[in-house]
Amino acid sequence: NLTEISLSLDGSREWHNRTHGSDKSYDAVINAVGYFRPEAPEIPVSLDTVIYPGALVEVRKAVEISKELGIFHKVQPVNKHFEFKSSSGTPPAHDFSVVDVREAADLTEYLISCRHVLNSRYFLRQIPKYFTNNLMCDPIRPKCVLPHFYLEASAYGRVSPCMYAT
Repeated sequence: NLTEISLSLDGSREWHNRTHGSDKSYDAVINAVGYFRPEAPEIPVSLDTVIYPGALVEVRKAVEISKELGIFHKVQPVNKHFEFKSSSGTPPAHDFSVVDVREAADLTEYLISCRHVLNSRYFLRQIPKYFTNNLMCDPIRPKCVLPHFYLEASAYGRVSPCMYAT
């Protein structure tokens, strides 16, 4: 009953390898896409990109890569992950003050224009608000339904049924 294969790709080779702490990570993702598509042609493949403050240009690079590969794409602003707090791969606190709000708005419009980006327009339009701390509601809801549809596996082999689980 697998309905989608999602792989993390955060931008250019140099940026992705740096954010993932391995000089082989980028190539592993690209090779995995090449493996999954012919082996499971009925299952959609997508790339997932984390939007880091001060590196919005990397999101565009990742989205262009997925477009060239002919696969789908999803984005998500960086956040602290409850499950992987003790992991050496957990990103440090991020300085949202380095985000250029105009650049974030331009990125949002770019993402909306890309037909292979799967995030809803509503979600994408919240990105500048997220980085300026102007969301109208808490993004973490107390009654999460994601565990029924989703699981996340870290590069360290840890599996979580939902990134918002409590």
